[in-house]
Amino acid sequence: MSDTRTKNYVIVTASELSNADSTIDFSQLPYESAKKLRYSVDGSKAVIKYYDSKPSFFNSKTIYNYDEIKVIINNSDWIDYDEIAALIETHT
Repeated sequence: MSDTRTKNYVIVTASELSNADSTIDFSQLPYESAKKLRYSVDGSKAVIKYYDSKPSFFNSKTIYNYDEIKVIINNSDWIDYDEIAALIETHT
């Protein structure tokens, strides 16, 4: 059975996640904590997925659908190609 919920994504800064005044409520997200998120290579940004209705703490954020976020994270800011090459090398 496929998941029929609408998936949307936002990009937040790492400081928004680590700030003591952060309004991001992980109880409203499909993650237990910020440790489970997809981070940029430099660690400055993270992608957060949510389902259906946008949580109010994302009101000021740009919302992306799956196709849009896939384009954004499929580049060297989000993928460490040297790390991938090293992993391939160790498994060949």
